[in-house]
Amino acid sequence: MNCSSCGANLPAGARVCPACGAPTPYQSSLPPSPYGVPPQQGREGYDPNAPTYISSPAGTPASWQPPPATNYGSQPYDSNPYNAAANPYAPTDPYNVPTPQQAPVYPGGFQPPKRRNRIGLIIGIIALVLVLACGGVIAVFALATRSAVTNATATLTAIVPTPTPASPSGSPIVPSAAAILANPKLASAIDNNYNPTALTNTFTINQKAFVTFTISTGGQSGYARAKWYINGKLDFTNSIISIQSSFDHGFFRDILGTAGNGVVELYWCTQSDCSDEQLAAVATFTVQSS
Repeated sequence: MNCSSCGANLPAGARVCPACGAPTPYQSSLPPSPYGVPPQQGREGYDPNAPTYISSPAGTPASWQPPPATNYGSQPYDSNPYNAAANPYAPTDPYNVPTPQQAPVYPGGFQPPKRRNRIGLIIGIIALVLVLACGGVIAVFALATRSAVTNATATLTAIVPTPTPASPSGSPIVPSAAAILANPKLASAIDNNYNPTALTNTFTINQKAFVTFTISTGGQSGYARAKWYINGKLDFTNSIISIQSSFDHGFFRDILGTAGNGVVELYWCTQSDCSDEQLAAVATFTVQSS
């Protein structure tokens, strides 16, 4: 096809004549350029070979450049030959920076995770700390209470003496007499110094039984005697012995002739006939038939 203006041979698809710049039939058959019609096109005096001015996106002074060469001669290069979708951001923004009203779109629709509310976590931690603190206080209180109970029990044990066996005679123990004649011990034998050598609380019929005791007169002299009971009945009464202020221990003896439960009572006296006798100590024993 030849140019209708100058007769030059037109390349296939050329919109303007490469020789004179006159429009060609191809231009009218092509879709309109996305950039619109050049402002001078179709006007008298339009020079297709005039330099094209391109403004700098960074705001620097404009510079001119000739139209880029294409397969279609002097026709400007179509920057969007495939009709690609428009940029989602504003076309006037050369750096594609989102406007304040536009939220950034992440690849694959990904959005950054939202910051979690930590109030619940903080409350949970505080509650856990309070529970642990209360548990520690309760444990300390329990240990202190147990220790106090143990100490109180030990104190009561130390204060409360071992119950004294009831005397068959019904006489009460007199503390002043108990301070003089004390620590009664039963034995089946004693040595030459009248100290027990075979302590026991179990005897057999016709066996000798000894009761030893300590003496602390406090510098005074007096008298003592013992009464032996079997099954609640008086079995034997020892003769009255004289206690000197220098004596520190003594003993009484009985030959047990009846089986059963026995009790021996020790008395302190200031009169030689023990008319003022006071019960000082009590000890129990058992007599077996064989």
